[in-house]
Amino acid sequence: MSDNYIVDMTSDIIRNGHNLGTRNLIKDLSFETISSFIRDYIDKFGEPKIVMGTLLWINDVGDNYLMSIYKNEKPYNIKDLSDIL
Repeated sequence: MSDNYIVDMTSDIIRNGHNLGTRNLIKDLSFETISSFIRDYIDKFGEPKIVMGTLLWINDVGDNYLMSIYKNEKPYNIKDLSDIL
């Protein structure tokens, strides 16, 4: 049986008093797809902070992007980027 991954991706974006943030739950992913998502965000926003097993990016204007990963429906506790890249 192969592992099944889920990404819960949230953004907190405020412009002119309006919250433009989103939340996306992306299911049935492979480990390789998760790694690709993370690399894309690293290319856009730099190295993430690891907060309580999740990945947090904060860009220059204060927008926040938080990625939570689940492996076989259980939280995947990231301690280091090498755990997932």
